[in-house]
Amino acid sequence: MAASRAEKCDLLFQQSLLKEVLTLDAKPRPGHSLQSLGLNRIFAVDANPIRFVIYAGKRVAMVGRFRFAAELLPRVGELLVLEQDPGPDDLPAEAAPEVLPAADVVAITGMTISNHTLEGLLSLCNPRATVILLGPSTPLSPILFDYGVDVLSGAVVTDIEPVLRLVSQGGNFRQVHRVGVRLVNLYKSSAPFSQK
Repeated sequence: MAASRAEKCDLLFQQSLLKEVLTLDAKPRPGHSLQSLGLNRIFAVDANPIRFVIYAGKRVAMVGRFRFAAELLPRVGELLVLEQDPGPDDLPAEAAPEVLPAADVVAITGMTISNHTLEGLLSLCNPRATVILLGPSTPLSPILFDYGVDVLSGAVVTDIEPVLRLVSQGGNFRQVHRVGVRLVNLYKSSAPFSQK
């Protein structure tokens, strides 16, 4: 079935917004994450509730340290964390060419869009790996599935007024999440744990 004119216009609009986000200058600025949250109000129409599944015995590479990393350790075969500012158990970001091609699951922070490293990281991933782009700065645009991402795990603003008020007061994401943000996933239909 051919797309209607309205659907084509909507897709072009999504592509132009995503292009604008992907071409932001490399210096992180206040508002980058907020811009993504704003985009997610448009894109996250069919988002599923969060359901992050990683199979036991898998080699998992994480680009960016996430708070839940310690919880994953007993559930996976191996967990390797790549960080620009590595902690004692992390690997330096420069180890990505050795780590990512051998990973079964790759979880990448959405901030890699803002710092212009996402494209290079995706090119290092094994085509059979499950690739997850996650974090509140992740644009929930299905267009990213065309670039090798299998799961988009991000945030959607559900109550704009308290979120704007808290952000204007310098609130962090944990605080903003409590007043009007919902965590959601979008799955590529071929993702191993997609919801049908």
